[in-house]
Amino acid sequence: MRVIAVVAHPHEAELYCGGTLVRYLTTSDSIAIVCVTAGNLSDPEADLETLEQARRTEAEKAAALLSARSHWLGQSDNFVTADAVTAMQLVAVFREFQPDVVLTHAPGALTPDHDAVARVSIRAGQDAARPGIEPDTPALGQVPIFFAMDGAPGS
Repeated sequence: MRVIAVVAHPHEAELYCGGTLVRYLTTSDSIAIVCVTAGNLSDPEADLETLEQARRTEAEKAAALLSARSHWLGQSDNFVTADAVTAMQLVAVFREFQPDVVLTHAPGALTPDHDAVARVSIRAGQDAARPGIEPDTPALGQVPIFFAMDGAPGS
């Protein structure tokens, strides 16, 4: 199978569904991780550009440990929206990777970035299967199956 995790922030794939990704890896499934934000606001004391680069490096190392493809959308923390631009970025990733399964946040999550990523992931999965959207790239054969990841304790 082809499994993709779409997360809002760097570190969430490892924390919220890392064990599941390892499980898929042990059965020779292909894995990809999409991180929508840059992690740039995760430490108010740090230089934003330096922090973003550090978080990206960490995410890429984690993806490499999982033998996963890594996709970085680089949006700012706290400002993710389920807009058409983000949806089309994910449509492109979905069409390239051809996922059977998508792991993402639950719609209605308490964190606005998580809720937006959940909603835009579902939209992109549906749009990626529609041939008339971006007709220059082949549509998915079917909408992938979506599963919600566990979030932070208490959320």
